[in-house]
Amino acid sequence: MRNAENIFKNTARLMLDAEGRATSVENREAFPPRYEEVLLPQLDREEEEEEEEEEEEEEEEEEEEEEEEEEEEEEEEEEEEEEAIVAEGKKPLSEIPFDDAVLHHKSSGGSLGLLNRDIKVMTAT
Repeated sequence: MRNAENIFKNTARLMLDAEGRATSVENREAFPPRYEEVLLPQLDREEEEEEEEEEEEEEEEEEEEEEEEEEEEEEEEEEEEEEAIVAEGKKPLSEIPFDDAVLHHKSSGGSLGLLNRDIKVMTAT
């Protein structure tokens, strides 16, 4: 009988509301004392970790979207350049065989950096 009274007193002393804070005995269900001391901090840490992971995932998704947008913009710029070259009556580098592309590029006064970029684009496709 005495043990039952002690258990009731201990559980009634630590009543918790929905947010895990101690409240009155009148309107909450009793939790054992260890719940507030051990499990609540652990749950808080887990929630914080989950929030951090979600934030990291959102940031990664945003970065990927930005990279995709940049790639699309670069592709559009390249297409516009190619269309400008075609409008001038010249063949774009992507349609010229590799050996001829080097000669064509040098004869049109292009720099080596652009040539390297064009060669990489040509070999990648």
